[in-house]
Amino acid sequence: MDSCREKMAVSLKEIDKTYRENGIHACRSISLDAAAGETVALIGENGSGKSTLMKLMCGYLKPDSGTILIGGEAKHFSSTADALETGIGMVRQQVRLIPDFSVLDNLLLGNEPTRFPGRIERRRAAAKIQKISDRYGIPIELSRKAEGLDAVERQNVSLLYLLSRSVKVMVLDEPTTIFDDKETEYLYRLLARLKEEGHTIFIVTHKLKEALGNADTIAVLREGRLIKTLRSEECSLEKLTHLMIDGNHQQHKTDLSSTNRRPKRAGKNPASSSAPLLSVERLACNCEGYPPLKGLSFSLAPGEAIAVLGMREAGLETVERLLAGLSPPDTGEIRLFGERLERLSPELLRKKRVAYVPTDRMVRGASISSTVAENLILLNYRTFHGWATMKEDEIQRFTKHLFEEYGIRGGAGDRMDALSGGNIQKVIIGRELSRSPSLILFAEPSWGLDVASRKRILEKIDSMKQAGSGVLLLTSDIDEALSAADRIVVLHGGKMVATVQAHELDREKAGRLMLQGNPL
Repeated sequence: MDSCREKMAVSLKEIDKTYRENGIHACRSISLDAAAGETVALIGENGSGKSTLMKLMCGYLKPDSGTILIGGEAKHFSSTADALETGIGMVRQQVRLIPDFSVLDNLLLGNEPTRFPGRIERRRAAAKIQKISDRYGIPIELSRKAEGLDAVERQNVSLLYLLSRSVKVMVLDEPTTIFDDKETEYLYRLLARLKEEGHTIFIVTHKLKEALGNADTIAVLREGRLIKTLRSEECSLEKLTHLMIDGNHQQHKTDLSSTNRRPKRAGKNPASSSAPLLSVERLACNCEGYPPLKGLSFSLAPGEAIAVLGMREAGLETVERLLAGLSPPDTGEIRLFGERLERLSPELLRKKRVAYVPTDRMVRGASISSTVAENLILLNYRTFHGWATMKEDEIQRFTKHLFEEYGIRGGAGDRMDALSGGNIQKVIIGRELSRSPSLILFAEPSWGLDVASRKRILEKIDSMKQAGSGVLLLTSDIDEALSAADRIVVLHGGKMVATVQAHELDREKAGRLMLQGNPL
């Protein structure tokens, strides 16, 4: 290995990135340095730019402007393979392997050692990888098929892959989300050893205690900006929480509470006088590959909005899977419109006319290869179906109304995959609310939307409440929760740490609960 690789350090200079599909300015002229043998933790709310910055450094994305310096030399990566050749790699949250391949075949993919054309030296490669596995104490059976691996084992495979490629700059994106205490302790012992050997390590995390206990430097990001870079010995939980949630900087996000919505009252709770539309009691789940949920209870009444607030990696994603019917709970009780259910299902939600706007817009929220009009009429298609033909005039009037009401840009005949992310979101929301549902499940409703569209959605939520619908928001956006909800259920570490009337919270208190789990 050459001397440049041994002494590798990273300098990111004025890195800027805007996602063209939705207009989100994810990284705003960020500059960050890391020396060889240094561990840097990147912290910030969901959507602050942490993962985007690391993907830019690792070749998953290309920056719009700025410079990536490795060992003092400017690099331009066109792919992750380019970054790997330079000695930079990432362990992602969801490790993707080819299920029918063995662990060894997955590790060799794209880097097959050959002595003669067409012949892979499997035995030599297996011996090399086994030596690395033994050296660092990473337990994995190379002959096992990948389809049988759990999430922790898949992450071990990803670590082995980077080490087998002699990576010296390593990024771990939320590495301990699904780990127990023992697995977390093992991982950080391994990272400490790699740091001593001269590796540069970046950790993207929402776990402030882990950042304080294992990083040399902590970089705080908010709304695409690097707010502060501190040595860990200069930090405390309170200081980091303040920087993440409020920060000593200008507030750039438009105040969502400035919409013409009725102010939330401190008076009578709708849940106290009406039968709940949805109630869950002590809901818990260990979904494979997702953060555990260790107990969730609430009741949602007609005319009420509840926000379940937390980091995606702290159990919010698991809550969505349970309430959308994608995974069954391990324990707990669910009642939908008064009926006790073992579990929910997508079919049941549709049958009960429950609206659902998922986080994963492109996969579960829309038919991307279909037209905008086809997506908009999806829930009402029988209404527009005539004798052996579609009622084109009625479809046109219906879609025109939704275009105007939700500010959708584009044509009704355009394919969905030609729209920006924000417009795809508007189409999904317009479709889901077109049937005036009595219960709406909103997951991250304003992701990818501009300020005007965010206000429009919040106003729509308010009007649905006034009509007697119940609204359940699953969000990592504190401003969104404070602006839209009557009550807020806060998650931390997979546990419900508080249920609070929204008017009793401010941004700092909500952030402290979400990030530290501290009582008010």
